[in-house]
Amino acid sequence: MANHGKKVDVDKLLPLLGETVKVLKAKKEGDGLVQSCDSAITIMSSFLSSSHDLHASIEDCQKKIDACNREIEKVKSESVPDDELVRIQKELQEAKKAEELLLEELR
Repeated sequence: MANHGKKVDVDKLLPLLGETVKVLKAKKEGDGLVQSCDSAITIMSSFLSSSHDLHASIEDCQKKIDACNREIEKVKSESVPDDELVRIQKELQEAKKAEELLLEELR
């Protein structure tokens, strides 16, 4: 049964209602903050996954670049420099001329 004899002091009730509204708003803001944090965690997880994949891809590319550089060095070490090749060609031409002269003498 209600107390009809008590009077409610409206001046005290209004600030109490204002505080109650603030608490309720803070709860909604807190829920929004929690949702924002959850979203941030999801984004961060996605970023870390992408970052890991990118790092692995970069490492793979670096390994391929290193292998290509080793292959280039191997080919360079096995090849004859241009000036050496020119010298050998001249020697070959001179030997061929000498052979032709000897063949002519034999005839």
